[in-house]
Order: sequence, then structure tokens, then C-alpha cells
Amino acid sequence: MPSLRVMIDARMADHGGIGTYLQGLTPAIVATNAVGHACVLGAPDGAFTADSTIPCQRPFPAPIYSIREQLSIPANTHGATLWHSPHFNIPLGWQGPLVVTIHDLIHVKFPRYARSPLAYPYAAFMLRQVARRAGVVIAVSETTRRDFCAWTGMDPSRVHVIFHGVNPGIGHPVTQDILTKTLQRHGVRQPFVLWVSAIRPHKNPLVALRAFARLRAQHRIPHQLVMVGPTYHWYQEPLSEARRLHLGEVVRWLGSVARGELPTFYRAASALLMPSHYEGFGLPVLEAMASGLPVIVSSTPALSELVDNAGVTVHQEDVDGFAHHLYNVLSHEDVHRTLQERGRLRAQQFTWARSATQHVQAYRTLLGDSA
Repeated sequence: MPSLRVMIDARMADHGGIGTYLQGLTPAIVATNAVGHACVLGAPDGAFTADSTIPCQRPFPAPIYSIREQLSIPANTHGATLWHSPHFNIPLGWQGPLVVTIHDLIHVKFPRYARSPLAYPYAAFMLRQVARRAGVVIAVSETTRRDFCAWTGMDPSRVHVIFHGVNPGIGHPVTQDILTKTLQRHGVRQPFVLWVSAIRPHKNPLVALRAFARLRAQHRIPHQLVMVGPTYHWYQEPLSEARRLHLGEVVRWLGSVARGELPTFYRAASALLMPSHYEGFGLPVLEAMASGLPVIVSSTPALSELVDNAGVTVHQEDVDGFAHHLYNVLSHEDVHRTLQERGRLRAQQFTWARSATQHVQAYRTLLGDSA
């Protein structure tokens, strides 16, 4: 079997869920000591923490989704035996074994959510190229594997389901001093309900706002709704909806927060609300469960798969259902405590060490098949 020498395209290491995946997985792969050489390409400055042991980093300055990324693939000066793409924008000129991670199929399943009319044809072309060129595809959930195989026709035996882990710092205790200073810096007061995700249509922020407004109207709760995640100029409807619902300062729009601040919000919140129309995995839900934060999420397949019986699932359009279950979690200590305990136990099943071991096994499978 060929020596395992891997190049990992890390240009998206500061991009939301894919960034969290790269930040958690890459050091864990190195830590397995099962890889003869691992080199990350194009990692943005600061993407990996100072204690991450990444022995080889090389530039790859081409923007993602660009012609340039296809024309300037870094030379294989490391004798790499495979290339791992963490997204479907694979290097079409790479001639060696190829592993690709697919996180979701939102670009082709729900093209109405795309910002650009080019998003669907580009994603459709590249996903078909993945199915044709990749020796192994890694899907982050069984839901994503089913979606990918149904859309591309790829043999499911070539698609490995490997779950994410929980990044260092998530779930660890936070001092009262750090908690107080972090919340004050962002104008947040306890108690609050937490949202962690980009403010995009498929994340369903309108139902979150309506459910929270319904809850306040029915029970006059003292909570804020804290929205952690970037907003976009092309999608202003949530801001308009918050004004229509007269939520005012009760909703705090924080945008993206520093990576080190997120554990504090998980620890300080009363519940996580995530009514997404579609997810491929649901990292904020896993991180919330690991932090002992009860989760109330939509019953879409990936979130149901992730949560199992450790959280509350509600149909994504059921405003009354979300309001009802939020009230139960916020007002009944026994419900809150039960969900905390179940969430922590569920989250313990997801580690980057386990994920890294399974990735290495997938690499070995491919090299064995191609040797």
C-alpha cells in the first residue's frame, strides 16, 4: 500500500461550518500519527490555533469557486498520495487519488436560496465531477449521503458517513468574569434564547422570530433572542419582520462573534433555537448539546438524525409548536435538566479523534483500491 501523504485544501478554514470542520479535523488527523505527511494548502492567517500541530502549510492564494483555482493548483512537491477537498470545488487538474467531503446539497436541492443564478449550474457541474472523479466521498451525515447518491447516482459504497466532532473549548466551564464581560461587550443580558447560524433563508429565521414573538405575547417572558451569525444585504426580510413584530431591542443582532466567544454564549443561554428548512449536519446543535444547552430544532432529516432523542424536534413551519416547546424548556426546570443531560450524553459520541481515525481509514481504503 502506498505511503499515506495527504494534501488538504484548507482555504475555507475560516468559512462557517466548513471552517469548523477543517479546524477540528486537520490537527486530529496529524495527531493520529497514521499519516506520513500532511500538508494544508492556503489556510487563512489565524485559522488554526497556536497549539494546533500542523507541520506543513503552503500557500494556495486562488479564490474559491474561481477559474484561477483550477489554473493554479499547487505543484505536488510533497509526493502526496492523495488530495482531500473539504468541499465540492475540486481541482479538476489533479490526476491522483481524490477524497471529497460533501456537507450538504443545498445548492442543487434548493436553488431558490442561492444568491447568484450561477450557483446552481456551477454546483451541479462540480457535484457530477465529484461523483465521476472522487475515489471516496465523505458525507457528514446519513442524510447527506442519501441526498448525494440520489442526486448524482453514485454508488453508496463509495460514500463514507463520518460525523463531525466538537472543537476544543466547546463545553468547558466559563468563568463568571469572562461571561459577564463577553455579554456586556455585545449588549446582551441574561436570560436569553440563542440562535447560532448565518441569517439566510434556508435557516428559517422568520419562524424563529415569529415563535419568539408568540412566546412573549402569550407568557411575557423576560428573555432576549440573541442572533449570532452574519446578516446579508441581499436578505433584509428578518430585520423587517422583527420590526413588524415590535421586537425592538429584545432581539440582539450580533453578527459573527470571535471564535473564542462562542462557548460563552452556549454556556450563558437558556436554549438554542434552530428551525432550519435544510441542514447537512447541524454543527451549532452539536456544540450546544456539548455545552449542556437544550436544543429545539426543526424535524428536518439531518437535525433529527443528529439530535436523536436528546432534543426537541418541531416541524419547520410550526410557529406555535416552537413557541410551546420553548416555553416548556424555559419554564420547567425538570424539562430543562433532562434535555441538558441527554444532550451532553449524545454529544460525547462525536469527537474529532474518532472522526480523524475514520478519515484515515477512508484514505487507506482509497489507496488500497488504487494501488
